[in-house]
Amino acid sequence: MKKQSRSECVALLAKMENKYRNLVWFVRNQLREDDRTAQIAVDPFDCAARSKQIASEYPDECGRLDGYDRTRDWEHGFNCGCLAAFRLAFGLTGDKDEQCCAISQFPNKGTYPLT
Repeated sequence: MKKQSRSECVALLAKMENKYRNLVWFVRNQLREDDRTAQIAVDPFDCAARSKQIASEYPDECGRLDGYDRTRDWEHGFNCGCLAAFRLAFGLTGDKDEQCCAISQFPNKGTYPLT
């Protein structure tokens, strides 16, 4: 097996971070739709289109995130952990300031925007 270059590894980390960011956003968006008291300034049509696109890109993962049960909670927790871990790993590929920021923010996934 050919060893990947640094740029290929960084690109793969970015791809995985994007996957888990989308899956976490997918669940958080569903929660927003269910919480009618939330004061969130988002375009519902953009959210619906993005949700549909994410569901088509990751059908198995989104299928496990449907409904409200312990399996969904576990899957969402797993995705949040993956998001935090991939953001840490991706941050460690940057310069010293980016590395320090990534380390200091880990595992606080709530500090990152999901848009």
